Amino acid sequence: MEHLNRAEFLATLKFLLVTVIILPVLPDQEYGPFRLNPASVWKMVIIVSTVGFVGYVLVRRFGARVGLWVSGLLGGIVSSTAVTLAMGRIAQKDTRRSLGTLQAAILAGAVMYLRILVILALIAPSFIPLLWWKLVLLSAVGGGLALSVHAVDESDESREMPGLENPFEITPSLLFAGLFVALTMITMVVRNAAGNVGILTLSALVGVVDIDPFILSMVREKEIALNLIVAAVILAMMSNTLAKGLYFSALVPGVRRATLWRYAVWAAAHLPLILTS
Repeated sequence: MEHLNRAEFLATLKFLLVTVIILPVLPDQEYGPFRLNPASVWKMVIIVSTVGFVGYVLVRRFGARVGLWVSGLLGGIVSSTAVTLAMGRIAQKDTRRSLGTLQAAILAGAVMYLRILVILALIAPSFIPLLWWKLVLLSAVGGGLALSVHAVDESDESREMPGLENPFEITPSLLFAGLFVALTMITMVVRNAAGNVGILTLSALVGVVDIDPFILSMVREKEIALNLIVAAVILAMMSNTLAKGLYFSALVPGVRRATLWRYAVWAAAHLPLILTS
């Protein structure tokens, strides 16, 4: 905790205290037609926040002084989308770092697959045999694309990575819980109204934002075929990867071509994994 400021430390302590108070009193049973379990939802919030907090502390501990690429790797444990936007803002302020920030953004995206794999191992381990090699492969593709960026490391101890929130803040944690509940309900409604096509369409749409709540809502579905869930999870990741490429290229037009072809190749690597699910 020594690398958190006083406000962050107090926010973290508040989250932990609220967790200790709330979790034991939440009913551990399913309610309503959507079969929502309050205790299970809050446990997922704790697990996802804890994984993110590890990355957040590491970023605060080492920061950009060890190189943008390391910051990208560590920041990807928190939120690869936030890192992508943060790197884009850094490049806007210093165009000499455009390639370095692109490399860091891709590395953060590569870590996303491994972070989700860890979360699934904790929350839905039955999906690991179906997904682990696909997520590792997609992470490796991202790592290879990051290495193809010939960036010069211009470390600067005075620089911080903007945009990363402490995952142990109450507000983002409640937002995650709300998104999870909403997406669980929406998924069931879409499944009943539009079937498999509706589920896959929803997967592609949610990729433009945070995909964690959607993925975790999908793997807890009991009435959807496993192969469809796997395809939906990978499709959401593909959509998210494309969105991050568009975000970065819009923020840093000087490397737009270098950005778009790499993210396009990365997104294309998802397709055979979706079709073979």
